[in-house]
Amino acid sequence: MKTSFAVMALALLTSGVARAGDSRAEVEAQLRAWEAAANSHDVARVMALYTDEAQYIYGFQGQEGAGRASLEAFWKQSFQMTPDIAVTLKSVEVVPVNANVAVGMALWEDTFTGPDGKKVTAQVQTSEVFVKEKGAWKIRVDHASFVPPPQPPPPAAK
Repeated sequence: MKTSFAVMALALLTSGVARAGDSRAEVEAQLRAWEAAANSHDVARVMALYTDEAQYIYGFQGQEGAGRASLEAFWKQSFQMTPDIAVTLKSVEVVPVNANVAVGMALWEDTFTGPDGKKVTAQVQTSEVFVKEKGAWKIRVDHASFVPPPQPPPPAAK
């Protein structure tokens, strides 16, 4: 009886680890799918990766909102303002919360032409809350902000 309980406990523990590992890989795959969707500039493809009640906070110019219509309007405007934007996922960490919730934290590199006609490369940090809906991971909360460029050292004391 003790052996059966120990085997059952071990099976439950290892299956949880496998699920956590699977969710990490699945959420990272969703971030890669987001990268491809964003680079296609196809708003419908981007929107397919979000829940209907998604909330977002983009610290670039203080944009924030909730719901599909608001997020869709943001992406339409964003792709119009930066038609040549390209995003590259540089690193990602996924923290499973439970079988249906995970947090993704990523570093991206965005390149686009600025209003002055010069090429801009920006580092962007993101954090997303993913939820599993009907077997698929979707973004429920999306946050992004620019990484400030390195600052010059302070002047030497005289």
